[in-house]
Amino acid sequence: FPLAKSLGYCTISLEELAFNLSVEKWLDLVPSSGIISSESIRLRVAASCTVPTPAQHVLQMRVAKSATHISDKAGNDILSFQMREMQSTKGMDVKSRKELIGIKIAGETIALGEFRGSDWSLMDSLWSLKVQKSNERDPHLLLTGPHT
Repeated sequence: FPLAKSLGYCTISLEELAFNLSVEKWLDLVPSSGIISSESIRLRVAASCTVPTPAQHVLQMRVAKSATHISDKAGNDILSFQMREMQSTKGMDVKSRKELIGIKIAGETIALGEFRGSDWSLMDSLWSLKVQKSNERDPHLLLTGPHT
C-alpha cells in the first residue's frame, strides 16, 4: 500500500454544524506547503452529529421487613425508604394518608413524600411517582414532573 499523502486542508465551522446538526457543502482544499497545483481542488464534504440522550437507568427494589432498598445495576444501595401511615393530630383528617420516609446512612429519617389519591407527591418538588397498571407481575413506577 502506498503511504498516504496530504494534498491540503479545509475547515468546517463548528457553530454551523452545531446549529444545523448537519452540513453538506463543497469546500476549497487549500494546498499543503510544497504542493504546487494549477487547478484548485474542491472537496464535497458531509458531516453530521447526534445530540446525546440519557440512557435508561434500571434500578432494583428489594423489599425487607422494615424498609425498601433501591439499588443500581451493580447492586449499590441508592436509597432506602419505608412507607407508613401518617399519625393523626388535632383537627387534621388523615384518612388513608401515607408518607414516604427516607432513611439516611446514620439511621436518621426524613420525609420524602406523601401519598395523595393515586400519586406519591415528592416533598419540596414538582415531581411525583405514580404506580402504572401492568399485566406483568411487577408494577412500574412512572416519574412525572416539569421536564418529562
